[in-house]
Amino acid sequence: MKIIKEKDLYYLITDEQKIKLEMEVVSKYRLYYEHENIPFQEVIKENNYYFYYNLALKRLAKMQSVKMLENYLIEKNIDNDTLSKVIKRLKELNYLDDYEYARNYIRLKMYSFGPINIEKKLYEDGVHYSIIKELISEIDEEEILTELLQKDLQKISSSKHSYKQKLTRRYYSKGFNLSLINEILSELLDDISYDEIDSLKKDYHKIKSKAKSDDASDYEKKMKIREKLLRKGYLLENIKKVEERY
Repeated sequence: MKIIKEKDLYYLITDEQKIKLEMEVVSKYRLYYEHENIPFQEVIKENNYYFYYNLALKRLAKMQSVKMLENYLIEKNIDNDTLSKVIKRLKELNYLDDYEYARNYIRLKMYSFGPINIEKKLYEDGVHYSIIKELISEIDEEEILTELLQKDLQKISSSKHSYKQKLTRRYYSKGFNLSLINEILSELLDDISYDEIDSLKKDYHKIKSKAKSDDASDYEKKMKIREKLLRKGYLLENIKKVEERY
């Protein structure tokens, strides 16, 4: 057994292997040079601990729950005893805290996902339900949804009905409350001034152009076009106005 140094790194060489030594171990056991009283098993055990401890510190550059970090270290083949010691030490130093993880995650994601999806993600990450329940209750879902929907309604380019359905599907899939989505959208759509005729004309000409190749009669084509426009949410009276003009 001997100690060698390569590019500022220290290695313990045995007959079977070459072990990179963590600097905490080098310093503690004064392994800057070879000496007779190296407690081999003790050095190996502590070196293993510091290897995973330093690996965990690097991983904590990203937000981590306890479960997420444990899973990462297990993938790196950490043993159970070392895992317990590393996690315990990180908690003692307040480097690892599920409450802080959940609070920071919510702050980062509450405008991207609704409470339902956030709650599901935190539960999957191993955060205790009591923590999730407390922090989720602090989200002002109505205020966030109103702000997001107001921005989206500035981009409306189809029938109000069609656009409402589109936004409802989008925000429901993000984990926002369906009843609240419909309630806020109905109020906002009632307040905005939007003329659907321009959008209706574009859709009418687009559908009519595609229908030219049909073998159906003019009346049948007209009814098919009307049906498609009605499904898009346009009012029948507006459809008839466009039909008369074009």
